[in-house]
Amino acid sequence: MKKILLLFLLIFCSIFSVFAAIVKWDGDAGDGLWATAANWAGDVAPIAGDDVILDNSIVIGSYTVDLPSGNINVSIASLVINPTGSNTIILTLPAANTSPTAFTANGPGDAVILNNGAVFINRSTAASGTPVSVTGTNFFRINNGGKYIHRSQTGHTTNLVARLSTAAGTEKGIFEFDIPGSSTISLTGRNYGTLILSSAAFGAPLTYSGNGASALNIRGDFIINAGVTFSIGLSADMVVHGNYSQAASSTFNLQNSTNNNVVRLQGDVSIGGTVTETNTGLPTLEFNGSSNQNVWITGTIINSVTIRMNNSNGITLNTPVILPYILNLQNGKIKTDGTNILTLMDNATVTGGSSSSFVEGPMKKIGDDNFIFPVGKGNIYAPIGFTSTGMAVTDAFQAEYFRLNPQTAYGVNYQSPPIHHISYVEYWRLDKVSGNVNTPAKIILTVTENSFAKDFATLYVASYNTADMQWKSNDPDLRTPGPATPPYVTGTITSPALSPFGVFTIATSESVIINPLPVNLLSFNATRITNNQSKIEWVFADHFSGRLKFEVERSVNGAAFKAIQSFETTSSSLLYSIYDAGVSPGEIKYRLKITNEEGTVSYSNIVLLRERVKSFEVSFYPNPVINNGTMSIYSSVTRKINMEVYDASGKMIKQWEEDLPAGRCLLRLQTGGLSAGIYFIRLRGGEVKEFIHFIKR
Repeated sequence: MKKILLLFLLIFCSIFSVFAAIVKWDGDAGDGLWATAANWAGDVAPIAGDDVILDNSIVIGSYTVDLPSGNINVSIASLVINPTGSNTIILTLPAANTSPTAFTANGPGDAVILNNGAVFINRSTAASGTPVSVTGTNFFRINNGGKYIHRSQTGHTTNLVARLSTAAGTEKGIFEFDIPGSSTISLTGRNYGTLILSSAAFGAPLTYSGNGASALNIRGDFIINAGVTFSIGLSADMVVHGNYSQAASSTFNLQNSTNNNVVRLQGDVSIGGTVTETNTGLPTLEFNGSSNQNVWITGTIINSVTIRMNNSNGITLNTPVILPYILNLQNGKIKTDGTNILTLMDNATVTGGSSSSFVEGPMKKIGDDNFIFPVGKGNIYAPIGFTSTGMAVTDAFQAEYFRLNPQTAYGVNYQSPPIHHISYVEYWRLDKVSGNVNTPAKIILTVTENSFAKDFATLYVASYNTADMQWKSNDPDLRTPGPATPPYVTGTITSPALSPFGVFTIATSESVIINPLPVNLLSFNATRITNNQSKIEWVFADHFSGRLKFEVERSVNGAAFKAIQSFETTSSSLLYSIYDAGVSPGEIKYRLKITNEEGTVSYSNIVLLRERVKSFEVSFYPNPVINNGTMSIYSSVTRKINMEVYDASGKMIKQWEEDLPAGRCLLRLQTGGLSAGIYFIRLRGGEVKEFIHFIKR
């Protein structure tokens, strides 16, 4: 009987040991040590095969847990750190631990899960190994709001970075390198969530470097903190899907070798340090987002770094930007204003440029180079250029294209002959803002189909003389016809050498009947109002006359355009709009067909309607911020949102609730009392889970 009982107990214990225990932290010992049994529910410390949970089900509030010191290894099945509310739970591998396998989770699937508010800090001083790791078949998962900090010189590639989860909801999970010394970090073929590079642990400037032939994907934000140089030799692309922030006193070396790599930025961009290259490779920094990107550059871009514009929704400059090498215009507009001007340095050049990619607003060029400014407005690409001799490398020129009536702005006092009349729709301003303003130059204007000229042989460059308030012109130095766009002509016209610079437009010696230069369509756009309805708008300038027939045409998924609405007008109204309630899933395109009294047909540009309307969007500006910032929030419905602000250490410094109305609203955030650094804002409510950051100067 005793033997039977003993055998039963052995079998029972064997069966019981097959099932892993779920072990939770209760912190009863009060020393914060992992190895102290009394800190765990049931007073039993975790052992191999256990599933460990650090949460707030027993302990209320934030707390810290320290893994063992010495040459000690902790091996468990899984770890979940899951704070609730605004709490922070920190797990630390101390510097006193020297084991090359200090912490290992070997369970299936997501063996380590760091949820919002969780922080895992690795301070190991082991001589080798990957002290914090999972096995080669499971994952280290950092969910949005969670953070892993690698504050160790030990390995991080195998079974850590190589096993980072890329599941939905990990894009804003933070992996931070804060290594106490310059290091090579794993880049090639890697997929990080949000990646932060810091030098706080080292306490002095340091360099993170890496190379490889496979793409580096940062699925969230990329942040380079002060004191960090990030130097790469990748031969493959690097893609930042979120926002890019680079602090002052930092450097991003896009290429330290011979490769011509591309770094693609898809979110907002804030550069306070230096962007450069240091070898024979020719890297490209590309704006490649799917919505408008806001750009702040208070630092510098130097050496042979090409800036490529490749975002159909454009970028907006919120600071002046100076480029040293090549501006490559492929797709999308660069939006500037009188304060936030795009400047190209001496010997810098522009490639590309088209009706889908140009500078909308003022642009500056420094140097002794002849130059064509790739400017335009709306959907019109209308470059202006100059050629001159005797210029200095310190000379500076500024140009802008205006889709406005120059007769209204500057009057109708013409030099006659040769001018019969000037354009009704456009003019350019080209000023010499530094250097000898009396150095003569030949001015080159672009005649587009939107200039509405019919006789190229009678076109002139007209300059406005401020002294006698008269439009003046001489025989042109050169007329270069371009491709015909019946009934209109295109090309370029070049003036004789003249000075000083100023305001220019196109003039003709013929009558309006022969060469009208009339007002015509200025813009045509389509905006999604709801998932099933869009609004189509078009604008004419003044001097519109005559009967026109408008037909709005729609194309779905590449099919032929079909008219959805048409009407005639004899009105002199400038703004027209209709609503389309027949919006269906798929790619929707619109164009406007215009038929005049003579039966001549012309078409507008084709515009694309986006497929999806976001129900919630948030942005923060200015970023970096000096005093107070503003959150711009769009919500499709009225909702209650919980707002939380955290500093870079994960400490919550402010929390409040907002009742948001449907539509767009602006919320002021007082940041004047904050110390300089990086801060995070978490917005939660219902299905809304947003996480943004800002930099306080």
